Amino acid sequence: MIKVQYESSTGAVIAAYDGSLDVSAPYVEIAESEWNACAGRKVKVSGGILVCNLEAAKEDAVRRLWENYKSFQTRHVDAEDLTLAVVCANGGSAKGKAVMMWVMNLWAAYYQVKDSITATESLSDLDAIELTADAHTPPPYTIRELNEEAANAAGGEE
Repeated sequence: MIKVQYESSTGAVIAAYDGSLDVSAPYVEIAESEWNACAGRKVKVSGGILVCNLEAAKEDAVRRLWENYKSFQTRHVDAEDLTLAVVCANGGSAKGKAVMMWVMNLWAAYYQVKDSITATESLSDLDAIELTADAHTPPPYTIRELNEEAANAAGGEE
C-alpha cells in the first residue's frame, strides 16, 4: 500500500510514502498498482479518492503522439524530401506520388489516433491507445531513388 499525503483544502498531492511509514494527516491509502497507474500524471485527492486528471493526460498523449509521428516521418522523409516527392509527383512520377501519398496516409493515421484520444473517457482507455508510429512501414521508395529519378528526368530534357 501507498500513503498519499495531500493538502486538505485543494486536494493537491504533497508526497507519497510506503504504507508502513507514519504519515501526518490528511492522507489516503491506495494500492501500489493504482499509484503506478497515475505515475507522471497530474493527480489530486477528491472525496478521499486519488483522481488522475484525464484532460491533462489527454494533452500529454496528443503531444507525445505528434512527437512520435513527426519523428517517424522525418526519419524517412524530411521537409526537403517531401518537396522533392511533390515536385516529382507533379511531373508525373509514380515514385514521387507514392512517397507523397505515404506521408499523407501517415498523417491521416495520426489524426485517427488523435481523434481516439480526444474521444476517450477513461485513463484505462487512454492507456490502451498506441501512441507510436512503429506499426507503419517505411515509404515505398527511398529519397535516393527519387533523386535518381529526378536527375534522369532532368538529364533527359536536355
